[in-house]
Amino acid sequence: MSNTVPDDWSVGTLTDFSDINPRLAQRSEMNTDTPVSFIKMEDVSNNAVVRNIRTASYGQVSKGFTSFQNGDVLVAKITPCFENGKGGFVQGLRNGVGFGSTEFHVLRARKNSSAKFLYQFTNSEDFRLKGAVNMTGSAGQRRVPTEYLKTLDVAFPPLFEQQKIAAILFSVDDVIEKTRAQIDKLKDLKTGMMQELLTKGIGHTEFKDSPVGRIPKQWTVVRIGDLTVEHKQGYYSKEKYSERGTYVVRITDMSNPKISFADMPRMEISDADKEAYKISKGDFLFARSGAIGRYGIYESGDEAVFASYIIRFRFSTELCTNRFIGYCYESDICQDQLSSITQGSSNININAQNIKDILVPRPSVQEQKEIATRIESIDNNIEVLNSRYQKFKCIKAALMQDLLTGKVRVKIDQKESAVA
Repeated sequence: MSNTVPDDWSVGTLTDFSDINPRLAQRSEMNTDTPVSFIKMEDVSNNAVVRNIRTASYGQVSKGFTSFQNGDVLVAKITPCFENGKGGFVQGLRNGVGFGSTEFHVLRARKNSSAKFLYQFTNSEDFRLKGAVNMTGSAGQRRVPTEYLKTLDVAFPPLFEQQKIAAILFSVDDVIEKTRAQIDKLKDLKTGMMQELLTKGIGHTEFKDSPVGRIPKQWTVVRIGDLTVEHKQGYYSKEKYSERGTYVVRITDMSNPKISFADMPRMEISDADKEAYKISKGDFLFARSGAIGRYGIYESGDEAVFASYIIRFRFSTELCTNRFIGYCYESDICQDQLSSITQGSSNININAQNIKDILVPRPSVQEQKEIATRIESIDNNIEVLNSRYQKFKCIKAALMQDLLTGKVRVKIDQKESAVA
């Protein structure tokens, strides 16, 4: 908490404004068959939104689980869920009663505080960073102790200001969630379109069985290796990254099919290694470890090499297009084959031969281009919405920093919406 807060803000501990892990009062109308809500850790998102509320009977969950009621705030107590912001504002519970993961802390606003403001406070960077520092326990089992929350120093504005701040931040949350829902809808549309176009093509009326399922009669099925001109495993070095030198593409820089330079490091690399591991425009990069299924298509003219956990492929432009191969690789056609390769392995890796053995359908190059163009139109819309989504998340973070610290004060007549 900052040492400087507005004069009319109240300073105290978190227990002055909320009850920490309060007991749920016994209700006489509840019996073992009464339906109640149940929330698992997997039902809440990393930005503290309750995505799913299950139903259980009171008798099943009334003992041994964390209890809460409408208006309570859930905060994950374990690592990494706490640092990732898992939690949520509880509302819409069946019969007003909920139970859930024992790894939730429950905060219930007192009369001098707004439940929604309390929820926003628990999502602030300051709250999360301090909680992470004060975790106890061994590695992998660290958690935020109840005693820490009870003694946490806080400063809260007057109740009317809490309510106004909460309304402003919730208005941004609403835009963020609606944007996320639009993205999810487009992703579902893309999945359906890929399934349709990669198995039925465009304008075909006759089909045949194949090793990858029913496909148009004119298509063939080939190994990725049949389309490959050359492949090479990436560059390995113990040297440290620097601000100068040659770009080094890592798996984290690739996002099917984009390759981002935003956080890409550089390294001083010999001319011989640059020549051996350079990436040319049109090269196809496969992740071979960890994030199996991720790939990138290099479209930049910047000088770059590719890191050791990546395999560079170059395909015959007379037989295929990169974008078509990419969409095949994203689809169940290839992902199911990848799963069979890695199934049962604790060390998830693939090699060039694994990739070359993957079967894909092969229409004419012209039809490949037409299919890729149609799917790409959805990708472009998703990218626009993702940019909008990230913009609103940045707006929310900035507002929280200003409003939850008193750096910027709200006025009673200020409109609640903080975004256009």
